[in-house]
Amino acid sequence: MELEHATWKRITFTRELVQKILDGKVNCTYRKTPKLGKFLVLDSRFKPSKDASCKIHCYRSEEVDPTSLTNKDAKLAGVESAQKLRELFTNWYGSLPPIMYRNWFKVLGISESA
Repeated sequence: MELEHATWKRITFTRELVQKILDGKVNCTYRKTPKLGKFLVLDSRFKPSKDASCKIHCYRSEEVDPTSLTNKDAKLAGVESAQKLRELFTNWYGSLPPIMYRNWFKVLGISESA
């Protein structure tokens, strides 16, 4: 099993968003770079949870202007509002990036965090 996880790229979400992914309520993520391929979802880069997580396949990436995102766009990623999403971007990246990528994904299955 460890060798299988070693071949997957890793992507980190907040614990709250991981649960929304597991519940089928989230189908995209906004990042500074396009994400394509298969990813093991983690809730921390430094100390991942021992709880069940999942594997996702990012199958499409599209460039977006973060200042133009709507509340509907934010809800696709499991965040309650566009304003909150922009606040998260600023917290994560230090400032609001001029370009972001909306990365669409499908859940491939539940796994144990590595």
